[in-house]
Amino acid sequence: MSIIQSLLWVVLPYSSLAICVMGFIWQYEDKEDYKYILQFKKGFGLILTFLVISTGVVSLYTVGTEVSVLSWIKSLLQLNPNISMLEAAPMITKIHLISSCILMLFLPTTRYIKLPNIFLNKRYLAIPLFFLLLGV
Repeated sequence: MSIIQSLLWVVLPYSSLAICVMGFIWQYEDKEDYKYILQFKKGFGLILTFLVISTGVVSLYTVGTEVSVLSWIKSLLQLNPNISMLEAAPMITKIHLISSCILMLFLPTTRYIKLPNIFLNKRYLAIPLFFLLLGV
């Protein structure tokens, strides 16, 4: 296992999940007056979301990879990451996983972190919903 694989498949998912959960707890207040920063955030968020959705759809039609990816996610949730499960995954699936982690890193810096609160009125209910969606 090289250091780059460890960073991509162990450190990046754990850190992006932790930052996203912290973003759900401490909601981002968008008080910036700079229009170009807001436009950059919107554009980058849309491009990143399109990348995640498009690579996800393409990787769904790649036969046989969903089992290894789900096993890798299960090993991450059990705090015993197994990188060898992703060796057989195609490049499009790996791009999807990396872009999903980057989206989770980017989401707390935008006002879109408040989207789960549309359905929930309290902030403290966002974390159980998040773990419910993960299936933990």
